[in-house]
Amino acid sequence: MLTSELQNNVNNYISIYTELKKHLKWKIAHEGLLMLTASAYIVNKREFDFRRF
Repeated sequence: MLTSELQNNVNNYISIYTELKKHLKWKIAHEGLLMLTASAYIVNKREFDFRRF
């Protein structure tokens, strides 16, 4: 069982990753960069805004 905070982080990670992939699918050569970017936002507890990104 995941704690609610961990589950919230997982859901946020998936949301950020999905949005990045949707907008940058053909501009990024490796999906690992998208995963790294999404992880950085989660670890640093920052809100993600694609327009600002």
